Amino acid sequence: MSKKAQQITLEELEKLYELARIAPDPDKSQALLEELQKILECMQDLAAVDTEGVKPCNTVLESHTLPMREDREESTIDKEVWVENLSSRLGKMCKTPKVL
Repeated sequence: MSKKAQQITLEELEKLYELARIAPDPDKSQALLEELQKILECMQDLAAVDTEGVKPCNTVLESHTLPMREDREESTIDKEVWVENLSSRLGKMCKTPKVL
């Protein structure tokens, strides 16, 4: 184990609540602070591992590769038919609810 990770303050947790758009729960804030601190300590331990000379990989099993499907053209629904079936549209565009 390496040295202790930087402590998360209550003010930083409140900022995280705000950024994540989560309603703060004062009863659970201390437990969440402790859990986040443990996560940061694990990340600090991982950062301390010497990875010099370690080849990057995208799977833990070098011998295992996912089967690739054949790349082929398939018929799709006609755009005009698709647009006509939209429940909400603006001209020929799909209208969706506001995300933010």
